[in-house]
Amino acid sequence: MAKNLNQKTADSQTLGMGGAFTAVADDATAASWNPGGLIQLERPEASFVTRLSYEEDRHHSGDDDFLVDRDSFDGMGLNYLSVVYPFRFLSRNWVVSLNYQEAYDFTRRFSASQMAQSSSQHEEADSTVYYDTQHDHLSEAHDDGSVDVDIVTELRTRSSSALRQLLSSELISSLSFEQEGLIDAISPAVALEVTPRVSVGVTANFYRDDFRGQTPIQSRTTAAYSGTSDSDVVIETDRTTTGSYTYTGTAHFPPAGGFPIGIDVDFEGSGTVDEFSETTTSTRQDQLAFEGELEEINDYQSIGGVNATLGIMCALSRRLGFGFVVDTPWDAEGSQTRTVRNTVLTYDLPGQELLDQTTSEVSETGDVVFHFPLYWAAGMVMRWNNRFHTTLDVSQTLWSDFWYQVSGAGRVNPLDGTPDGEHPIRDCWGARAGAEYLWVLAET
Repeated sequence: MAKNLNQKTADSQTLGMGGAFTAVADDATAASWNPGGLIQLERPEASFVTRLSYEEDRHHSGDDDFLVDRDSFDGMGLNYLSVVYPFRFLSRNWVVSLNYQEAYDFTRRFSASQMAQSSSQHEEADSTVYYDTQHDHLSEAHDDGSVDVDIVTELRTRSSSALRQLLSSELISSLSFEQEGLIDAISPAVALEVTPRVSVGVTANFYRDDFRGQTPIQSRTTAAYSGTSDSDVVIETDRTTTGSYTYTGTAHFPPAGGFPIGIDVDFEGSGTVDEFSETTTSTRQDQLAFEGELEEINDYQSIGGVNATLGIMCALSRRLGFGFVVDTPWDAEGSQTRTVRNTVLTYDLPGQELLDQTTSEVSETGDVVFHFPLYWAAGMVMRWNNRFHTTLDVSQTLWSDFWYQVSGAGRVNPLDGTPDGEHPIRDCWGARAGAEYLWVLAET
């Protein structure tokens, strides 16, 4: 997400007037502030603006376990470069200019750390009934005969188990986010004096990420974490068995005494199996330590687009002036390569033995579109005398129309990540006031 959206060039004169420059725009940076003001330049002119910046962001968290502090970053570079050439054509005053400007600065940093402890207890019960049929054959032989018996036993067993698990864990994690990159613009501009009191101008802005090849747009999010996990499990199982049995058999008596032939006697019967039960208890304790790192890198390539800055300057009277400018909405199109790397190491806590190591890397490239919203500003200037004037600007940026889309996904607002059209982001109004006094030293 860009840090300074609709960023205007800030030279010393503009900063001294609090950014209320729409109705003044009387130097070579006017192509950015209000191209209609270029007509005030009567001679060829060149300008450059360098940027030396330092920013410190302070964050706040209502969660005592989520620690955020402050993040700072600085930078320097060429912010603006322009050449201006006035001329007459068709009996009118014209001015053309060629400009380079840093349009959007994506520099951003954020860091946080978190310590979390948790514990939970899980209980689960289960009951199962299963059946078993056993077939047995008994055969016994004696001098006075033999017996063969077939026994069929039907058993019914009910097994009830109860699981109790206590989980506890400690987690320490750190989160860091870094983003950098610039979108620059090459901006030719032209202004026309319509009447001695009214001038208009237009600037064509040709945007491209990193024109000068120094700072491509990239974001990197890293989450590093480590912790321990304890699991105590107790499983208690009760088994109760009942059943019945039937038997059939034959008793064989051989010839003996006064009986010349053997005799076979068949018999059968049934009975019940006495109920019996057993209880078993098993326990298991697992203590694990783990650490890992999740990294997401987004690289943007060939981001570019075109829009126009339209401006008008009007002298309402000798002292009072009015200016109006609008930056038209535009789409920055390009490609995004998203790479996600994940590494997880699991150890046996007592012995610190490495139990498992998992690494993965997924990379995908798709088209991306940033839709930047319309911006407008209106300003008044009051020239009290030749040395002193005051200014007032009112502006609006339609942030509700700001969205971002990767191919295959829906539009989201980059400011808060919510779907486009469903976010609570409101359009932003701004008001700026400034004053300038020209102090002329007496010649000695």
